[in-house]
Amino acid sequence: MKPPSSRYRALVRDLADALRQQMYFWGCDVRHPSGNLLARFGMERLARPTAEGEGTSRYRMPWRHGVIELHGFCAGWYPPHGSGILYIRGQHALQRCEGGAPLTPGHYESERLQSATREDLLSLARPFIEWVAHYEAWVHTEAGAAHRERCWRALHTLQRGRPWLPPTEARHWLHTFLHTPHATPRPSKSGRKSTREGPIYLRRT
Repeated sequence: MKPPSSRYRALVRDLADALRQQMYFWGCDVRHPSGNLLARFGMERLARPTAEGEGTSRYRMPWRHGVIELHGFCAGWYPPHGSGILYIRGQHALQRCEGGAPLTPGHYESERLQSATREDLLSLARPFIEWVAHYEAWVHTEAGAAHRERCWRALHTLQRGRPWLPPTEARHWLHTFLHTPHATPRPSKSGRKSTREGPIYLRRT
């Protein structure tokens, strides 16, 4: 039986919360004492052009016949053809994005951002979430569990932070989402704060 629409709505909201936390984690990773973890993972750092205005560096790498790009304003997966997915931090929203080169952060071409059902958004997000899960597993092995715990505690103490699930639970949630999405549990609200928009992530490097 197909899940009710409320189930898809809840999953999209939970996924957006997961990505908001991930953006803070990626910001911590670029300042890791042993060196920039995103770069060590194999991402290419694209320096911010002066004409682009305020923002952060862009990090990019190929994935699943497309491109992953991370920035302080947004993050997503862009295939050369078809549709990909974009998370816009300021809007705390997932968007269907038509394939092609990554969008310029903060300047989103409206003709490439198309409407989509929540069910479609969850399907389009899979390649990106696969990458997130793959990267988190690498960080856990490379930097140790204590690194992510420190990141999560730091987010927890920020006045305007919005911590989601603790790292171990977050990795489990991502794994469940990828393998049995309709059985993915709603995250517990314990340990999380409901506040206004969180801090700037992926800070300038």
